[in-house]
Amino acid sequence: MLCPCSPTCFVHAVLHALSMQSYMLCPCSPTCFVHAVLHALSMQSYMLCPCSPYMLCPCSLHALSMQSYMLCPCSLTCFVHAVLHALSMQSCMLCPCSLACFVHAVLHALSMQSCMLCPT
Repeated sequence: MLCPCSPTCFVHAVLHALSMQSYMLCPCSPTCFVHAVLHALSMQSYMLCPCSPYMLCPCSLHALSMQSYMLCPCSLTCFVHAVLHALSMQSCMLCPCSLACFVHAVLHALSMQSCMLCPT
């Protein structure tokens, strides 16, 4: 439950956010990636799609609200679509462990929430 607030490992950043979903404070301009993802998870009713991924919070949230998006460009310039694609493919259990693709990074984190070892 320790919150470093500057996680160097992306997998651990997402894992930490997922493990602290009880955090309900809404800064709406989160500088900490952990809190950004966490806030998105706690506000899945937010439906506005800015599609300019400078605000991690609404972007992540939009991804969560559109899990039916199945197209895989694999060169995802939009943070929204990156997280969305990862969430829509949670059944994929392949673990590359050299996470060059942002999609696979989020996917790996989501599919291994109980794993506390850093694969990177």
